[in-house]
Amino acid sequence: MAQLPSLLAKKLGSHYPGISINVEFIVMESWLENMLHGVNFAAERYMKSELSRFGPDADYSEYSHAYDIAEQEIPRIVNASFVVSIIALFEASLEKILTFCCTQENATTLKSYLKKNNVKLRNYSVADKFISYLSEELKFDYRFDEQNMQQIRNMIHLRNIIAHGGALIVDYAFFSHESESRLKQIVDSSNATLSISFGQLVVTTEYLTERFQIIDSCLEDFMEYVENRYFSD
Repeated sequence: MAQLPSLLAKKLGSHYPGISINVEFIVMESWLENMLHGVNFAAERYMKSELSRFGPDADYSEYSHAYDIAEQEIPRIVNASFVVSIIALFEASLEKILTFCCTQENATTLKSYLKKNNVKLRNYSVADKFISYLSEELKFDYRFDEQNMQQIRNMIHLRNIIAHGGALIVDYAFFSHESESRLKQIVDSSNATLSISFGQLVVTTEYLTERFQIIDSCLEDFMEYVENRYFSD
C-alpha cells in the first residue's frame, strides 16, 4: 500500500481511518519481508536450547526430532499464524472504512444492518457481509474485483481451519465433507504454495506474500474510491 503524502493525510484528517490502516499495512508488509529471518532465528534458538540437553556422545536418533521441529514445525506454526493475522487486518480495515462511510452517509450502522439481515447473511463470510452492506445499505456504485475476492474467500476458509483446528485438519471439529472438498480445491489451485502433510495444512511464505498483495491492492483501490467520494476538490 502506497504511503500517503503528508499533505493528503492532512487533508483527509485524523477522523479518516485510511491513515492508520495505511500504517498497519506498511507494518504487516515489513513483517512479511523479514519473516524468514525471524523464523530462522527462532529455529536456531530452539536448536541451541534442545541440543544443549545432549552430550557429545549422544546418538543422532536421540535428537533428530529437534531438526524436524526446527526445519518443519516452527515455519508451519509461524506461517499459519500469519494467515489469521492477514485476514484479521483485512476484515478490521474494511469495517473501519465502512463505519466511516456510514457516518458520512448518515446510514444504518453496519452492526444494525447485520443484525437485521442475520438470516440472509448467515452463510456469508465476514468480508461478504461487509460487501453486502456496501451495496445494499450504502448504495455505493463500487465492486471489488471478483477474482481477487475469491482468493480472499479461500484465505478466509484457511483462516477458519487454522483458528478452529490449529491447521491440523484431522482435528478440525467443523470439517464437513463440503469443506474438505473446498480445501482440496484451494490447495490444488495454489501452485504448490499450499500443501497438506500428515493431516496438517502447510502454508508457504510465497502464499502469504501473494495473498497479502491481493488484499493490499483491494483495500487500496477501495480507499481511493472513498477518498475521491468525500475528499476530492
